[in-house]
Amino acid sequence: MTQPPPQQPPASPIRPPAAALYTITQCLRCDYPLAGLNTTGACPECNTSVADSLRGWELPFASRRYLSRLHRGLTVAIPATFLLSAVWTVQNLYFLTRVDGPSRAVLALSLSALSTFSLGIGFWLFTTPEPAAPRHCPQRTASRSVRSQLVAVTIATLLMLGTFASQFLSFLPLFMLDWLYGNWTLLMLAFPIIIYCSLAATMFALARYTRILAFRLNDNRMARVSTVLQWLLPSLVLSGLLGWLITRDSSGFAGLYFDFFAISALAIAALSLRRLHKQLRAILATIAGPSQSQR
Repeated sequence: MTQPPPQQPPASPIRPPAAALYTITQCLRCDYPLAGLNTTGACPECNTSVADSLRGWELPFASRRYLSRLHRGLTVAIPATFLLSAVWTVQNLYFLTRVDGPSRAVLALSLSALSTFSLGIGFWLFTTPEPAAPRHCPQRTASRSVRSQLVAVTIATLLMLGTFASQFLSFLPLFMLDWLYGNWTLLMLAFPIIIYCSLAATMFALARYTRILAFRLNDNRMARVSTVLQWLLPSLVLSGLLGWLITRDSSGFAGLYFDFFAISALAIAALSLRRLHKQLRAILATIAGPSQSQR
């Protein structure tokens, strides 16, 4: 008599670790859906242990491709943030805009545009969505928030820099120059408000996103610092905007009120991210074994 085939053990429900904010839903190696698989089994596509994929909640066990994008993003964003802060500081001290005519002003505007564009690319990479995470998990929500605000502040900043540069571009059509000069006061009021409100929202979302990564690294110190910065950085930016709005009709001090608070927020954000950058570099350096090189 033929014996019935042994029954397979029921699939254990996929649950995140106790400290996790969401469940890993895909294989870390080939992105195969983990739903319905036994937690003690393996991925049917690449034979990666399901338990190893679930450990992807811990950042050191996440996909190497994902970690590399985060690391590259910070590698670009941190120097760009320091460069932008330095350029704005020098501009406010009038070393580039009041010496030797427009050539130095154009240089300052070009450096500002370059650093702003680089900063946007860097933080875009840094907020790469976790491939194995659910669509509506906290980290993906924070990532989308950073990216949307980042696009707004980058476009507005580049437009404002282009408006300033139009003073030195004689080849622009006359009707465009007439429109710019006719609406100059309105533009110089609207651009700063849009930029710094978007920058405050970006700082808030970025600190929240960094706090989630700190939890994934089990770095309580970074999580505490990110919690403080989540409120400190937007407050600095909005304080600078408020100071500029109050004193914008006076000469000399409006730019200082407007810029130095935001410069301080950018510099603090860059300094706080250096710790995470070093940890990501250390994690990537340890993923060198044959079993992990393909992750």
